[in-house]
Amino acid sequence: MAYFPHEFPLFTKLSSDLLKQKAHKIANCLGDIPSTLGISGLLVSEDCIAEIIERVEKRRIYFHIFHNGMKLGELNEFALYCFWILKLTPFNSQSMQNNELNAKIALKLFLNAIRIVANERKTRANLKSEIIQELYYSFRYRDLSKEAIMNLAESLIY
Repeated sequence: MAYFPHEFPLFTKLSSDLLKQKAHKIANCLGDIPSTLGISGLLVSEDCIAEIIERVEKRRIYFHIFHNGMKLGELNEFALYCFWILKLTPFNSQSMQNNELNAKIALKLFLNAIRIVANERKTRANLKSEIIQELYYSFRYRDLSKEAIMNLAESLIY
């Protein structure tokens, strides 16, 4: 049993195959962002996406260690992707402000993930237009923590 920092292995870079697999999972959940948002020339920083994926994978390990073997779970995984999209802003376009674009993309990912998980659980998602507007405002202007976004996601499924 590891008790001291030096007894734990260091986190190593993710393989390019795993990065591609995770990036593909995010892209599938997002769908066609340019047509959804009515923008052209969407630029994506692949290095930033790789950093986001790596940070989420580190959080997966954190969950395992600090929550007694608890799994991160798909909903928390996507909530963390949203958090890091908001913080690191990997998406750019000439036709929209950077913070607005990344807030809209994070919101799209958040809502799609909630719908997917609610469907898998055979439950419903509380995604009324007022809630979506509040979420967008929060994603764009408020300083939400990782934990707050994870709790928000879980609270919208019933």
